[in-house]
Formats: sequence, structure tokens, C-alpha cells
Amino acid sequence: MTTINLVAGMELEAVVEPEKDNNAYRIHEFTVLTKTTKGLISYLKSFKGVHSLIAEQIVLRYGNDALEILKNEPDRVKREIGLTDKQIEVLSKGVNRTDIVSEILRFIPELKTVNMAKRVFEAIPQNTINIIQNNPYVLHEIPGISFPTADTVALRLGIDPLSPFRVNHGLVYLLEKDTSGNLFVNLSNTDELTRLSVMLEDLLRIRFRDINDFAYRLQAFAAMQDSPIVIESYKNQAHLYRREIYEAMMFVIDHVSTVKNKDSELKKRMNSKGFSLSNSIHMYESRRNVYLTDEQRNAVKNSVMKRLSVITGGPGRGKTEIIGCIANCWSDCGCNVLLLAPTGRAMNKLKTATKGVYETMTIDKLIVMIERTSSRSISMINSKSTLIIVDESSMIDIVKAASLLHYMDKCSFIFVGDIDQLPPISPGNFLKELIVGDDDKTYLVTTHGFALRAMLNFLYDDPSDFWHGH
Repeated sequence: MTTINLVAGMELEAVVEPEKDNNAYRIHEFTVLTKTTKGLISYLKSFKGVHSLIAEQIVLRYGNDALEILKNEPDRVKREIGLTDKQIEVLSKGVNRTDIVSEILRFIPELKTVNMAKRVFEAIPQNTINIIQNNPYVLHEIPGISFPTADTVALRLGIDPLSPFRVNHGLVYLLEKDTSGNLFVNLSNTDELTRLSVMLEDLLRIRFRDINDFAYRLQAFAAMQDSPIVIESYKNQAHLYRREIYEAMMFVIDHVSTVKNKDSELKKRMNSKGFSLSNSIHMYESRRNVYLTDEQRNAVKNSVMKRLSVITGGPGRGKTEIIGCIANCWSDCGCNVLLLAPTGRAMNKLKTATKGVYETMTIDKLIVMIERTSSRSISMINSKSTLIIVDESSMIDIVKAASLLHYMDKCSFIFVGDIDQLPPISPGNFLKELIVGDDDKTYLVTTHGFALRAMLNFLYDDPSDFWHGH
């Protein structure tokens, strides 16, 4: 059942459909036809900040023409009634918004509800109808509107079912909703190419002439300026990527290649200021009343030396204790420490384990904070004297990893996790690709189930080999 925030006395002209088995009606489109004095007053005072006295003054002065005058002559109403800038803005926008939402619902009946029409207006407040006419698939970018709904609108507006415009949008939709974790589709693999072709045919209810026709369409799409897909040749194989995934992958490869041999700020201070790492570890053990095993102590010593390190091991191997000790060592030498986790639950667990001593937050919160904060404030965090430890790193996808490394490009990083635990939902198992090489062998120093690679000491001759695929 459609729900609209109506007020007493409001009159509507609407197209309705009776609901089955009850006395309710589904409203497909509507126009406000409020004409009675009581209805007009009730309607106007429903807007935030407009009290009854103002609504009554407007209706008494302009009568049934009040809404038209508010839409077309807001300055006149402001002057004659004595309204503030805020009050006339609320009234003018509110009255116009009602008309626009109604127009949107008439133009796109597939939305079905007024609330969805409002959502479209909020997402595209200017030239709404023209924008949707030129590209109906922008509707799919609005939360709550599915691709099939946007596609139905496109077909009704006359889009050719086999047009590259429609096929390309369908392809991007399939790639975006893929939850396999794969970075790319291997177009040189007939099975993978056929599978993608069949999925797209089923989605769009079309048929390509043959598999070669489909492959040609993909190549043409990738060659378009600002195309959202990339086709990259790798060892005589054609790999199809979403551009976002491809650019994130290449950034990570470039960043890792750049920092792989660089010393951390802690190591520099050990050399220049005589900071004793062994003493700091010992003091941590004393304060916490714990004793690190030799493998844990070696993990701490090795991982703090380089700009990027990976600590991995199964449950119960002491990774959390190592995190606490590493953070303590960096703090003791006068550096900043930030602890990150992919989920709120993992963050709270990490915060509890480290006694809440260090700033702890989710990766998403940090990224949002960075995007909303001035560059000057961010530079205080993004510095060579900051260590970022990321726990539960098996859940980090390639795009999130790229964002993190990009925004915090001056920091040192230690990624902690177990590749046999929960993988990321989105494409690109970042932690696994840091650990496992192209031949599926693990490049780690391993003792009793605890694995550590203090740095990416291996990188391939061809950087593309770093990301070997699925």
C-alpha cells in the first residue's frame, strides 16, 4: 500500500488502483488540487517552519491562487506577508517539489510510489526528466531502484533492445553484482566468455548472433572514451575488468613496488636516536605481565622495520598480542599508532585487546572522515611517523585497499590476518594476493603454524604478475 503524508482538507487528483482484500488504494500518480481554505491552510502549515498564522495570512490574501503565486512570485509573497528568507524558501521549494514529484511519477509510472519519485527528485534535483530521458539507467544508481526497473523505462522510451547503449549498461550491471570475488573475466576462456554472454542475454532478454558478435561488442565498448570496462592483454590472454577494479589493482601494485624496500620511521629512529626495540618489547611484557614466544618476538622485530609488512597465521597463534606489542614499540619511540578493522565487531575486539590505548576505528569510518576533512587535518595523520595496523585483513577487497593506501600513502602499514578466514565480499582478496605468488606457493617464514613475511621481499619481473588472477 502506498503511503503519502497528507494533511486534513487536502484534495488530490490521482490515478489509483484498488488493493485486493482491503479498502486501500495504490496511488500511481497524483496532483494537488487543494482549493478549500481549510485545505490550503493545512497544506501550507505542513511545511517545516511554517506555522498556522503564516499559512492563514497567505490563504486569506491570495485565496485559491495562493499555490500558483507561491510558485511563480515568491518574492511578492515574502514582501507582502513579511516572511523571512528561510520561510519563503521552504514554502516555494515545497510547493514546487510537490509538482515536480507528481511529474516524475507520471513520467516514470514504473516507480509506482510517491516515495520512490521523491527519491529520484532528491538524487536528480535539476532537469530530472531530461536527464532520465537521455539516460534512463541513471535510475539504477538511486538506492531502491533495480536495474530491471531502469531497463523497463529505457525500453518504454524507445531504446533499441540490441543497442550498444543498452547492452553496455547491462554488462556493467552484471560485473558490479558479481560476488565471486574474481578480479576479471578471462575472455580467452571460451567457457567464461560464453557464461557472461548467456547471463547478459538472460538479463536483457535478447540473443547475440554468436559468441564472436558478443566478443566484438566487448572490444568496441572497451575502446570507447571513459569506458567503465578495461580489456587488458596478459600472457596472450584477454582479461576484462571493471575500470574501478583495474585502476585500484594497478595502484596497489605501483604502491607496493614503491615502498617494498623502504625503511619504516621506527627503524630510522633506532639508527639515529638510539631507540632500543628490545627494551621496548621487554617493557611491554612487564607492563602486560605476558611473555612473548620467540616466534612472536621475531615477528614484532621483523615487521616494524619496513613501510609495509604482513603478519598472518591461524587462530590462537598470538596475532593480537603481537599487534599490542608492535603498537607499544611505535608509541615508545614517539610515533603515532592507528588501529583499523573492516567491521565494527572486529574493531571493538581489537580495541578491547589493546585496552583502548590507541585510536581504533573501522576502515570505512577512516575513509569517510578523510573525504570530509580538510587536507591540512589529514596531513597530521598521513605522515611518516604514523603506523597503521589493519586487523582481519582477509576481509579487505582491492578497491578498499587502494583507497586506504592512497589516502595514507606516507604511513607505514602492517596488515594482520588469516587468509583462511572470511574473504572480502567485493572482488580482490588483498591479503591473499600479498601472500601467495603466481605459482600458488606461500612466500613466508613459517614456524609452528605462525607465518610472517616482514615485507614483500619478492616482486615479479613483470608487475602484472603480482596480481595473478582469481
